[in-house]
Amino acid sequence: MALWILILSTAALYAEENAILALREPDYRWSASLQVGYFNPEGDYAAILDNAPLISLGLSFNPEWIDHLLLQWESSFAFSNFRYSPDTRYQFLATGIGPHYQFPLFGSLYFSPGIQGGFYNFSLSDKKSTQNFYARGSLELLYEIFPELQISASAHYHFLYDSVKSLKGLSWNAGFTYILGTRHAHKDLQLTRIETKKIFAALYPLYHQQSLGVVTIKNTTDKPIYHIQASVRVNNFMSSFFKTPFTIPALMPGKEAHLPISFLFDHHIAELTSQRHVSGILELEYVKADHKRYTKQNAFALTLFPRNALVWDDVAKVGSFITHTHPQIVSFTRHLLNIKLEGEFGIELLNILKIITGLRAMRITYVSDPSSSYTSLSGQDLLMDYLQLPIETLLRASGDCDDLSVLLATLLESIGIETAFVAVPGHIFLLAALPRAFSHPKLISFQNKLWLPLETTAIMEGVSIAWEKGFQNYEAHAQKTIILSSRAMEKYPPLTHFPD
Repeated sequence: MALWILILSTAALYAEENAILALREPDYRWSASLQVGYFNPEGDYAAILDNAPLISLGLSFNPEWIDHLLLQWESSFAFSNFRYSPDTRYQFLATGIGPHYQFPLFGSLYFSPGIQGGFYNFSLSDKKSTQNFYARGSLELLYEIFPELQISASAHYHFLYDSVKSLKGLSWNAGFTYILGTRHAHKDLQLTRIETKKIFAALYPLYHQQSLGVVTIKNTTDKPIYHIQASVRVNNFMSSFFKTPFTIPALMPGKEAHLPISFLFDHHIAELTSQRHVSGILELEYVKADHKRYTKQNAFALTLFPRNALVWDDVAKVGSFITHTHPQIVSFTRHLLNIKLEGEFGIELLNILKIITGLRAMRITYVSDPSSSYTSLSGQDLLMDYLQLPIETLLRASGDCDDLSVLLATLLESIGIETAFVAVPGHIFLLAALPRAFSHPKLISFQNKLWLPLETTAIMEGVSIAWEKGFQNYEAHAQKTIILSSRAMEKYPPLTHFPD
């Protein structure tokens, strides 16, 4: 039984990696099932009856008016011996009917609790038999391998009533369900699927403003459907339904349309430190030809990526990580400004020297990460990088080129020094703004300001070497992108919720 559950769960998680998430409802009218397992008597009967092989045959019907409800007829047959009288066999045949409700979990996995009532016939090898009422409760996991075929693992509690001594017991079963005939189409607004973009925790403040996915819907009625709008809620990360700002004014009979959806996540998503598979609810509101407003809900699955994950399709995404208002960052930079340095410097350059001197004292070192860094992933919108928050880089005292550039930008922005990122093929480094009064051949002129180029992977070697290497990198690349940190933070607002 445990093996069945493991197989089903693993397969479902694997299927969920796909960005196209099918909306799951039992949109068939009839299905047949076969299950085999073992019946384990309980109570007084456990001492006198052996465990019994059990086989069950079922037939299910899905009423059109309730998407996930199944009415199931099932017969179960079990047979075995008396424990202390092997020549005496017993068997029972139980037949009943009752409701089951299929809850979509994620991927193609369903959870289906149910109850059933009916009659049973219990007989012995000497032809003695008895009949009476029968009841059963069940819990079942189903995984859809193909549209017509599901495999299942289930547990059932059986109660065979008798006025003298009732027989009770558990059965553990595995089997399959086959969809009979063609699937039916509801004469209504039908949901086909949801396509979603990658959802990154660090970018969550933006997600209520933009389309993160598309719902495909179809009008299966013979009259127009009007004012179609979607609301979504993701369990544990949205406290209520969020009504997306997109509307389909009218959908003609037999036509299909695509409705964009967006998400308003709460701050709990910023606490994600690993990839999470979650479930949500999509609700459609619409007006039919009778001028009445209707709603329709479907569960769907979603993958959320942790707060440190991103893809480098846009360098400006560093803005989400420049957490210059973080209380510990502010406290740390104020502490570094108390460092005493000898020499004649302007206030901006002096403060830059103090920040870098403090980082050197903490031995913040460059660690190359060839498999997951800006160096290997820049310009690739399908591969994912892991970018540390500045406070994480300080605590770990190490990072790759993008981690160190974001850290230094955050510290300088925290004390009011403007910064910019320079992205060249396979690398990223930093510019720090200086007043126009400075004059030096190895300063960069950009947007009517002078900038100090800093190779952040070399800050442990001192400001002079970091400056020299930064200037060499700048001059060596004709193809480069410069993005102001202020513009990056405007486009991708920094995280403002700081979990412990």
